[in-house]
Amino acid sequence: MSSILLGRNLRTVHVELNGNDVKGDGSITKPFATVGRALNEMVGTTTQLSIMLGDGVHSCGPVVAQRGVIDILGTGSLAISQNNGVLCSAQTNGVLFIDVDIADASTSNYLAAFIVSGNGLVLLRPGITVSLTKADAMMYNGHGQNSLYISGASVISAAPIPKVSQGANTEPMSLSELSATYTNIT
Repeated sequence: MSSILLGRNLRTVHVELNGNDVKGDGSITKPFATVGRALNEMVGTTTQLSIMLGDGVHSCGPVVAQRGVIDILGTGSLAISQNNGVLCSAQTNGVLFIDVDIADASTSNYLAAFIVSGNGLVLLRPGITVSLTKADAMMYNGHGQNSLYISGASVISAAPIPKVSQGANTEPMSLSELSATYTNIT
């Protein structure tokens, strides 16, 4: 017996700086204007959302993958302002693939750039740079068996911070690093 995936389960949306969150539909010809609007497409039966960023710097709040896969890629980059202590998070079996540069646009210190909990996974793909200015740690290990994979990416902090902040979680975290480079991350 073969399984059938509905077209809505796997969704690709486009974001352009000159897009439109009201009249756009996320298609390449009618892109959304913001990452926040694109993230709203992770609803209903959608289990995987690919967000294609167009050229330029896209400002947004935290990116959270919960019970599904979010893949952020394209020619643009993200300037993320933290909210509730995090830039990016993978929770409750959520998976977050990041294939664009990230700049920390926060104005106050916060817990960690990446929070992973409930068997979450964050993967930083080769060639990207994550620039942190206000994070107290690169990653916070919440509850569950969590993973952070850094493959050929660079993580730079303006001030020395720890690689991992371990909460009350008794489960070990999987930190896989393949050709990762760090500046001010201990």
